[in-house]
Formats: sequence, C-alpha cells, structure tokens
Amino acid sequence: AIGNLLSQPQPSPSPSPIPQPNDSTIEQPSGIIIYTDGSCNGNGKADATGGWAYVLTNGVHQHRKSGQEEAATSNRMELQAAIEGLLAVEDKSQQVTLFTDSKYLQNGANEWMDDWKNRGWKTKAKKPVQNLDLWRNLDNELSLFTHRPIIKWVRSHNGNPMNELADRLAESGCRGMLVDEVDIVG
Repeated sequence: AIGNLLSQPQPSPSPSPIPQPNDSTIEQPSGIIIYTDGSCNGNGKADATGGWAYVLTNGVHQHRKSGQEEAATSNRMELQAAIEGLLAVEDKSQQVTLFTDSKYLQNGANEWMDDWKNRGWKTKAKKPVQNLDLWRNLDNELSLFTHRPIIKWVRSHNGNPMNELADRLAESGCRGMLVDEVDIVG
C-alpha cells in the first residue's frame, strides 16, 4: 500500500512507460488518485469469471493490483475494484479521487447509496439492492476516510492512459494473470 512505500525497498521501474497522472490527458486532482476497472468473461452466466484492477498513485509511486473472482458479473467486479483500491490507501486522512468508467459505481456511490441505506438497503421500487454485500463493503470503506473520497466517471476506451491500464489489468485478471507491483513514477 502507498502509505508505507517510502520505507520499503522498491523494484526498479519497468522498461515500458508507466502512465502518470501528470500526463496532459489526465485530470490532475490533488492527493491520491485511483483508477479502477472491472471485467467479466461470460457476464450473466453461472460460470462467469471476473477480474478487477486498480492503479493507485500518490505522484511518486504507482501501485497496480488485479484480482480474479468466480461467479462474477461486470458490476460486481467494478465494485470490487473500487473497494480494493480504497483498501490500499493506508492514510485515510489523505484526499482521494477515484476514477471509474462504471456509471453503476459512480451513480450508486454518489447518488443512490444514501437513499438505499435510508430505506433499509432497498431501491425506490422497494426491492433489495443488487450486490448488497459489496455496496455495504464500499460504504464501510468510504466511511473510514476523514474526507469522503471523490468518485468520478471517466469514459472508457477514450485514450486515458490510466483508465486504459486499469482496463488491461482487469481483463488480464479475468484470465488469471494477476499483478501486484509498485514502481517509482516521479
């Protein structure tokens, strides 16, 4: 996790260029920046395999991590990616901006979740919220921060190098090629 990176030995930077938040194509909020993505092969089928990924940076270090889940859906993987990215932030007093290409995640976290909670985790139609376990985990993780993380939407496959990297890592996660690495970027 980024909080203790300065005291840990770091791997040498990889030979391929590492997308950085100071790239002119990327919005530049202050604090910690997280790009997340989820992917699912066979979405909607009982044997679907999903992958999730995040790319977290504090401007000096970049942490890339992916994972794989069985019996997954795309929406579950988008949520899991955000949860994992937020879990990786050790200093919860830092301002965090999380970028996602999932309107489901962005709208759920920013617009719907408080109403769901007020209705006992029910939708306006009084039906149970789908993926409730993950929404509760996300709600809990968000509540641990001094300043609630900002969750912003970014268009997918639109040339944003950080989003494209998260997408590639999530796709690879679906296939079981998992990543957990840190590089110096600044």
